Amino acid sequence: MLALLISLCACSKKESGHPADAALPATKDSSGFHARPLTEIPPVVPPLQRSEWLQNHFAWYVAPQGKPPESWSALEKNIHPEACGACHQQQFQDWKQSLHHKAMGPSVLGQLLDMELDAPVLSITCQRCHAPLAEQIPYLEKGIKNPVFEPGFREQGLVCAACHVRGHQRFGPPSRNPSAEGGPHGGFTMKTEYESPAFCASCHDFTPGGGMHGKLVQETAEEWRRTPFAAEGKTCQSCHMPDRRHLWKGIHDSAMVSSAVSIQAQFNPPARPGDSLRASVTLTNVGAGHRFPTYTEPQVKIILEQVDAEGKALEGTRVEGIIARRVTEEMDRELFDTRLLPGETFSLEYSRPKPAAAAALSARVEVWPDEAYRLYFKKMLETDSLRPEMPAVLGRMEEALKQDTQSRYLLWRRTFRM
Repeated sequence: MLALLISLCACSKKESGHPADAALPATKDSSGFHARPLTEIPPVVPPLQRSEWLQNHFAWYVAPQGKPPESWSALEKNIHPEACGACHQQQFQDWKQSLHHKAMGPSVLGQLLDMELDAPVLSITCQRCHAPLAEQIPYLEKGIKNPVFEPGFREQGLVCAACHVRGHQRFGPPSRNPSAEGGPHGGFTMKTEYESPAFCASCHDFTPGGGMHGKLVQETAEEWRRTPFAAEGKTCQSCHMPDRRHLWKGIHDSAMVSSAVSIQAQFNPPARPGDSLRASVTLTNVGAGHRFPTYTEPQVKIILEQVDAEGKALEGTRVEGIIARRVTEEMDRELFDTRLLPGETFSLEYSRPKPAAAAALSARVEVWPDEAYRLYFKKMLETDSLRPEMPAVLGRMEEALKQDTQSRYLLWRRTFRM
């Protein structure tokens, strides 16, 4: 990924009730600040236990379902989401809105199309979480087509069957109606694993062995193990699947993010002519049961700038701070990590002279959920040596760049009149 430069600022990151761990350097980047590795933070709950069933459930890509029982109806034999939705209507409608459904969007699919002919095993490594059914994978070996591949199926992303169907046998969490038995497709097998963070960790925690600065590229469940939420028994499902809803809302949802953070602002106008205008914005992780944000892709920007009477930003008055984990394109080095565990605060301090045209100080927080992807695709498309030649790949990367830019949103804003 690309390093993202920030304007001149003096930022600090601290844990509520404790002195700031360190000050970010007042330079155009955040290099030099690195959130602590999890090995330095004691967990509050024991390690997650992955049962033998769960290990087999997500061991690799999902094996072909095989032949269903002859006595089943066509609907019972069908593993496509629309078939599931015929009975599980609420879950299907939730899933259609979710990022699980979009897990094979143009950004991922564009990259896979570029690698699957020459490196099918590498492409399966990606697909085992994004679209893991054998029926969604076009090549299992180099140059050898997968006979059970169904064109158009993998574009549906992480489908119902990826979590709930193996060999046409259905699995799910313990029923809320224990007396219920039977049902279509031979009923289902109840598994408590569906209620554990270990189930989510199968995709949302990467395998140990790599990473940067002692941190894996993604280790969300391990972050959770070091939070008060874990101690209280609040799991991934508690927030991301409330009442067993299949929405999985996260950084792309403004309401979800608003519930996870507390934002405070202070404004001190100049006391005398010639004095600097001073202000600060602090953002605290109060509701995310892991680092905010948890992955390397999102960027949360705090921006302070003076504006004129028409609301136009005045040159030379802008400062901004970034809450993110920025790594190199090769993902072999961490440039900075300002993410927040629960209770930690990121502060942006502002001190600038007041131009004669200044009418107000504008403070805002923006969320750029796909910023690292956006920068990656932008560079790919603008660099001749990296620009893909395959039309299908090129088209998807252009669409991915557009979507990744449009996913930005304004989370919070305050205007201080002078």
